[in-house]
Amino acid sequence: FIMEWMFNGVVFDGFDSSQCLLKEAKARYDQFFDQFGRPKLWWSEGRNAFFAEAVAQSLAAQPRPPVRLRWHFMEPSSYRFFSGMIHAAFPDVEVVFQP
Repeated sequence: FIMEWMFNGVVFDGFDSSQCLLKEAKARYDQFFDQFGRPKLWWSEGRNAFFAEAVAQSLAAQPRPPVRLRWHFMEPSSYRFFSGMIHAAFPDVEVVFQP
């Protein structure tokens, strides 16, 4: 059970008020990657929606500081792929691998 949080009009998966930390959790995304960690060709729509969510959350998680944003990934392929994408676009957004 995940309780979602609305912050600046955007939904997040969690919020830690003691750290002013917004959280997003991603699980079971490795099914969209091939054995070499590349996104499957048919998943381009999902990839675009994913990045749109990252953009919306990053823009909403303001002002930084004090507001922080952290994405949690449960699986290794999706973590490797999306952490690079998120860090390239939003260097101050934290991305962690948390199996």
